[in-house]
Amino acid sequence: MKRLALYLLGGLLLGGIIHIAVVLLVPRFATRDAYEALARLGPDDVFHAVPAQGTDGPIAGLDPRMAYAACRFSLAERPLHIRAPMTGDFWSAAVFDDRGNNLYSLNDRTAGRRDLDLVVATPLQLIRLRENPQPALDNAIVVELPMTAGFVLLRAFISDPTLEAEVRKALSEADCTAG
Repeated sequence: MKRLALYLLGGLLLGGIIHIAVVLLVPRFATRDAYEALARLGPDDVFHAVPAQGTDGPIAGLDPRMAYAACRFSLAERPLHIRAPMTGDFWSAAVFDDRGNNLYSLNDRTAGRRDLDLVVATPLQLIRLRENPQPALDNAIVVELPMTAGFVLLRAFISDPTLEAEVRKALSEADCTAG
């Protein structure tokens, strides 16, 4: 009887450990993540409009009163420079790694201006930028992130249906280039 109880306790402990390990490892091995889904929208280093409604979109749960654009990128070669002539009442930009973790975000109020000019670089790339400053980056917000690949999600609030075309046009003019 004592041996049976010991086997049951051991089985429960082993089952619990396996259960916890599987739950913690599922996100790492999941193939239906936002980073992979955004690859279907088009090539990297280009902003693509992201549909906000429906479950067929690459990112679930987006607000239908916002317009979205996303850009997949790699920092393997050079830093990423993001520029966008944002309009409207509110906009935000968020930088995610390839696992979907939000590493940095800002909006029109924290940026202190209407347009977006953001540089994302690895620590080594930031050192090189400081050694050889580029005049084009004088007014840019420079962010150092420990990542090699990810995506940027821009969103802009559509305060009135008559402004939707203007907001979507601003997002379509967004630029996401290495360098």
